[in-house]
Amino acid sequence: MKPVKAKLRSRRKKVLTSQPCLSTITTSTRGDPALSPQCTDVDEVAAAAPPCLLFLMLEWPGSAPRRVLIHLGTDTPRARQFLLLCTGQRGPCYAGTKLFAVGREGQPGERVRGGTMNKTMGGEEPPCCPTLTRVCTGSQSWREMWRGCVVTVPGVLSSPSPPRTSRGPVFPVPCVFGKVVGGLEVVVAAVQHRPITEVSVVDCGAVLWE
Repeated sequence: MKPVKAKLRSRRKKVLTSQPCLSTITTSTRGDPALSPQCTDVDEVAAAAPPCLLFLMLEWPGSAPRRVLIHLGTDTPRARQFLLLCTGQRGPCYAGTKLFAVGREGQPGERVRGGTMNKTMGGEEPPCCPTLTRVCTGSQSWREMWRGCVVTVPGVLSSPSPPRTSRGPVFPVPCVFGKVVGGLEVVVAAVQHRPITEVSVVDCGAVLWE
């Protein structure tokens, strides 16, 4: 495995930590002058499509940044867009966005919502994936969700309670396209923080494997 960090604007990578991740942090090195560059194009190392393993670094007042690992197992339009927004390969990125709502708080099916692009970047959600449509190709019902699943609306991490069907949902029918495979306790802790809008995605990207 190779530990790498990427610079979003130039789409370059640098060796920074022991974590095997390709990050979209916009700062060059986050302050360690002893680290050597060894740069290459992000597109050469980041997955072009799922299956892949991605990460989000969540941070809120009083907590250090903590990592959530998300596995995308199937190449669907939503999964591919999520990948592109994690790596920043086409510009727009989840880094710098905030969580904004908790659904069904304290009940079965509790979920936290994040990833809205129109409030953080202006305008509509960026068309990173030209083939993306509003028709989901994954699960079509809340009853098909499970603990730790990642779904559209536009991006939801389901936290601790086992989900169940909602009657008369106020959201569109969800599409399950990924699963939290590490750091679900981070999501659970983030859900407890108030206001939830203080929880930020301070870094995100792809986990790399040799």
